[in-house]
Amino acid sequence: MSSTKKRSTTVKKILNAGRGNPPGFPPDTKAIFDYEVLLPLVDVNSEGFPEDRSCYKSIDNTKKPWPDGYGKPLELVFGKKFQLPILETCLTTMLVDEISQFDIDTREVLTYPMVSKKLRDISHAEKEHTEVHHEHHCAAMGPMKTGYEILDDLIQNPRPLRFIVHLIQVLQPTDYEADSWQMNSEKKLESVETLRLEGNELFKKGDFEPASLKYREALTRLDTLLLKEKPGDEEWTALDKKNIPLYLNISQCCLNLNRYYDAIAAASEVLKRDPDNEKALYRSARAKINVWDLDEAEKDLDELSKHPNQEKVVTNLRVEIKNKHEQKAKDDKQTYKMILALGAPPNRDKETQVNVPIRHVPIESVRRPDHLEAVPLERDGSLNKEFRKELLLGQNTSAIHEKKEKDQSSDALIREMFLKADTDTDNRLSKDELKAQILSNTIAHLEEGKKEAMDRFQNVDENGDGRITWDEYRTHFLIEKNIVDKEHAKEHGNDHADNLDTNSRLMLDDEKAAFEQADADQNGLDEIEWLGFQHPEHSSVMLREMAEEIMKAFDDNKDNLLTVEEFAHVEPGEVTDAKLEQQYLDERRHEFKMMIDKNQDGSVTLDELLEYVNPKNERHANEEVSEIMSIADENDDGFVSLDELLDKAELLASSGFIRPKARLHDDL
Repeated sequence: MSSTKKRSTTVKKILNAGRGNPPGFPPDTKAIFDYEVLLPLVDVNSEGFPEDRSCYKSIDNTKKPWPDGYGKPLELVFGKKFQLPILETCLTTMLVDEISQFDIDTREVLTYPMVSKKLRDISHAEKEHTEVHHEHHCAAMGPMKTGYEILDDLIQNPRPLRFIVHLIQVLQPTDYEADSWQMNSEKKLESVETLRLEGNELFKKGDFEPASLKYREALTRLDTLLLKEKPGDEEWTALDKKNIPLYLNISQCCLNLNRYYDAIAAASEVLKRDPDNEKALYRSARAKINVWDLDEAEKDLDELSKHPNQEKVVTNLRVEIKNKHEQKAKDDKQTYKMILALGAPPNRDKETQVNVPIRHVPIESVRRPDHLEAVPLERDGSLNKEFRKELLLGQNTSAIHEKKEKDQSSDALIREMFLKADTDTDNRLSKDELKAQILSNTIAHLEEGKKEAMDRFQNVDENGDGRITWDEYRTHFLIEKNIVDKEHAKEHGNDHADNLDTNSRLMLDDEKAAFEQADADQNGLDEIEWLGFQHPEHSSVMLREMAEEIMKAFDDNKDNLLTVEEFAHVEPGEVTDAKLEQQYLDERRHEFKMMIDKNQDGSVTLDELLEYVNPKNERHANEEVSEIMSIADENDDGFVSLDELLDKAELLASSGFIRPKARLHDDL
């Protein structure tokens, strides 16, 4: 091929011969196939397509799950205006079981990035049991974005591509039942109502999950109808209103399934369309009360109270909110009592104080952990890898499990976890059993944290007056950080603190600021304040301050919102290993999009951040269960056996469930 000649045709090469006769491809014929897309790493227009596989980068593969592919064979129905026509043309040249490569010119694959985006989004939505959101894009808004870096690059810099296609099966129109998207608009609209009624029947039987799936399928079909209309037009508005009963029903299903955040999200979709909808306001408030989002629940009730017929309902829910507030106050008092029970402080009788023995323990035991095992983000906003390990394996990961990891294989750790979680001894773990074990581990850790805090309190409160002053704590902190020598500190008291280098002074100032935040009455830390200082996860006040610190540290434009770009950030020159840096950034982006940004609007509020750092939020346990199931539940029966877990030991270990690697940010 001449080096100056530009390619204008598609070139086919058979890699594996097919079988039988060429199938016919009349309209409505369905082809089922896998494909892989290879991006040449050379200038094809001048050099031609290289033969060496190493000269390509694989950017899409139906055999790979989201976000790298569709996750299953693609089904293409001929005559339905597939948005990548060249692929339909390629298939017509193939036999069943044939594998061929097609080198395709740039102009034929201009639509590929958006087609791939849609397929990946569908795969993701199916995995997460959510809807695919269709976005309108105006040319005046700037370059189109897909949310996938490689696809965005292809939109900006179109290039020729190589497709590897494996034709698996060809079904004639009479061989299969037509999918919903093959229906015309009239039939599809009829099917929406049919699905809603089918969902209602399932709901009456108490089959809330199957009912929810029916409603979601109806929403998906409505989406495809809405795409054909102009937003705001009469036809579009009429169709969009049909979403309301479906989202209302989904919200109720999720309430019945105790999936409160999903219930809130569904109710929010109704309120976007009908802000005064009584059922949506009630279900939103009901769900928010269950997740202790009491202030937001009150806002829903304020709106609901405008409906005279809802007065009794509003009154009852407000009584429940009042009881929740009282319960929280009672829990705070109980926390104080538990601290005393776990390790009573020395006798504080002033007259006998000189006779009170002071218990001395190693100085290391008074350190305020830089790394917080019980929250998903650390004080500096770094991802806390130990948090998920703590959820699954239980308390004392910093000591007990570090030793176990040295002494035991992944298999042994998996067996130990399995035996703890299998409460009904049926040799398999349900989602409920996994969740119960994770919540149990969380509670155990919180209680262990209280005991550790009390031990530290007694050691630092050397005069036994029940309060720790900054002067008392400062020396312990400086010794623990190896800023001053223990013997020197004993000899010179606090004088050493006035002669520190710049870095040590900054470290001390940061510690003092955290100490003063915890010292609400500015009179030294009592046991409750000390607990919040040592373990912010125990204190709602300290958790909020921690969330505010993270927001302040990452919110570059100071709009009180975090974007994924602000959250997933590494300062130039901070990391020298590009691969490690990319791994870290990818992980932070995933954490932001899938874990922190609850409403998936692309920005995180302080409340969303606070909700995420709260270790008592059941959302964390639910996410862990989903991830374990996605890794280990090979037969998709909703359970994991010991064999399934052992078979995935390596994946579980590398993902942080059994024996995670050292925290990535420590390496950075």
